Amino acid sequence: PKGTLRTPLAYYAARCSSPEDLQAAVFYELALAEPVVAMAAEEVIWPALAQGSVDREVVAEFIVQHLPDLRPASRVKIVRAVAETYRELGVAHGSGDTLQLRLRQGSLEAFIYVFFGEFPEPGVYRFERMEQGPMRRWLLWERDWLRRQLYNLRDMDLVSKVSEIDTLRQFTTTMTRHDALRRFFDREQGEHRFLRESH
Repeated sequence: PKGTLRTPLAYYAARCSSPEDLQAAVFYELALAEPVVAMAAEEVIWPALAQGSVDREVVAEFIVQHLPDLRPASRVKIVRAVAETYRELGVAHGSGDTLQLRLRQGSLEAFIYVFFGEFPEPGVYRFERMEQGPMRRWLLWERDWLRRQLYNLRDMDLVSKVSEIDTLRQFTTTMTRHDALRRFFDREQGEHRFLRESH
């Protein structure tokens, strides 16, 4: 409307610090919009993480299994698109027919975008929902890195409470993604460069 694209991704893209910050958000939105990407992430890429790589043939077999009515040419395009999505958006590396896979760290900005996409309603949530969901299984973010960013959000008042008592590990959110992004980007430049990125 009126020549303006008003979406969380457009708002974030106009303000994030680097292309790498944007890549994770785009990958997340693409997986939400394209079920085949999300299914490949869950059923092919994530299980292959332990061996450190996955071949295009494995992805192709998955596509045949789930989309048996596709023409061979369309199948090839989908397999290529899945592989290129992982490579171009920095979630995996490699060349030719093999994707190299490893757990990785993202950026605080990308974490905020994806986190409030996963937890859009204020409430109390268990750590397990974060650690076993798309933030790990799609984006391959390290569990300890996720935990550190959660404490960063608490320190910035974007999350109201983080609690780790014995086996009860939970956090409390009080704002929407739009409000969290606006508060984050409205802070003075450099103020949000926080302390738990690497340790």
